[in-house]
Amino acid sequence: MKRESIRRSGLRGYYGAPMMLGDELVGVATIGSRSAAEFSEEDRLLFRTMSGRAAALIAQARAEAEVARRNDELAAALEYRNLMLGVLSHDLHNPLAVILMSADALGRGEPLSEMQQRAVRRVAANARRVENLVRDLLDYTRTGQGQALPISPREADLLALCHQVVDGLQALHPDMELRCTAEGRTDGWFDSDRVTQVISNLVTNGIVHGAAGAPVTVALRGSDQEIWMEVHNEGPPIPEALLPHIFEPFRHGGAAPKATPGLGLGLFIAQQIVAAHGGSIELQSKDEEGTTVRVRWPRRDSQPSARP
Repeated sequence: MKRESIRRSGLRGYYGAPMMLGDELVGVATIGSRSAAEFSEEDRLLFRTMSGRAAALIAQARAEAEVARRNDELAAALEYRNLMLGVLSHDLHNPLAVILMSADALGRGEPLSEMQQRAVRRVAANARRVENLVRDLLDYTRTGQGQALPISPREADLLALCHQVVDGLQALHPDMELRCTAEGRTDGWFDSDRVTQVISNLVTNGIVHGAAGAPVTVALRGSDQEIWMEVHNEGPPIPEALLPHIFEPFRHGGAAPKATPGLGLGLFIAQQIVAAHGGSIELQSKDEEGTTVRVRWPRRDSQPSARP
């Protein structure tokens, strides 16, 4: 405000205080008086204090606006990422099916040499690995859009499903010792495909991260109300700092010395599937005890009501 303007306004006293954000001048707060020519030191101190608080409020508003802007950008980026993951996963499904069907046809066709058989097995094994990654990506995009993973429960036996998974993984890892044991009732109503997905993810983690030469075990313990499943492997523990985040998507439990790590979705998808069944999952990892994943499956004797 210019001096001539101050005179015309009838002000006798006029005082200004800079509004600073660190070293940045964001404005000047002013006060005028028609009765007093000067402001007391007490008045000036009070006004400077008020100006400082106003500058702090401006800084807070700027920070909140910046956070909101970055949150909007992050939400848009995540939405685009999920869309691309969904499109990519969907488009890969059919080519993978053709590769697997072709590998199966080759294996069932004319007699092959041992070298040819190994090549066909490698093609099929790697195609199934990519198929599992695609399936996990599709499941992740569903949960990222707020959708619960769909399940279709039917009568099944967890012990039979466990043997099915372990037998398949044993063929891929003939040097590993994989065991499945059970006590009590292991039958009930489950989504067999989803349960085998959980068992496969957990046992595969044990194979990849476990100690060389040590077994990976699946132990089932059933009652009339529930079935507990424990998947255990020896080896270095998961770093303690990672444990609170171990079921988050795209997380790895540590270095994978035996294979190239996957996307880090296995435990996240397992948790979502268990939750869709009304169960729970937890993980413990200690240096002297190895790593154990404990899953509680509610055991039902009839078709459960549809989940909302």
